[in-house]
Amino acid sequence: MRSTDPRVAADIALIDRLLSNLIDNALHASRVGGQISVAAEPQPDGVEISVSDDGHGIPEDKLALVTQRFYRVRRDRDSGREGSGLGLSIVREILERHGGRLQLDSQIGRGTRASFILTAADSCRA
Repeated sequence: MRSTDPRVAADIALIDRLLSNLIDNALHASRVGGQISVAAEPQPDGVEISVSDDGHGIPEDKLALVTQRFYRVRRDRDSGREGSGLGLSIVREILERHGGRLQLDSQIGRGTRASFILTAADSCRA
């Protein structure tokens, strides 16, 4: 790690769960042969982490709803895709515990980008 890399204080088990949920959603949303990317970019106030897919996307009027417990977009319910509708609500709750929030950017037919910032800390436990 370079000395200029931001350091964050976070519960590693919760962040692992958060990333697993975001990646699982991206996998389910992607088409066969589609792409998923996970990125971490330094920011002035910490590190921005994002998970992007080139799947079906989320309708704009549903973006505010998908982080509610048990909410599933109708297309997912009708497709027979398994899922409880808890993944993004868990992500939201984990981020709230870390003082952050989930940002969702999506376009129908082009995919979704889920991102969040983990705030920089003066010191982290190794």
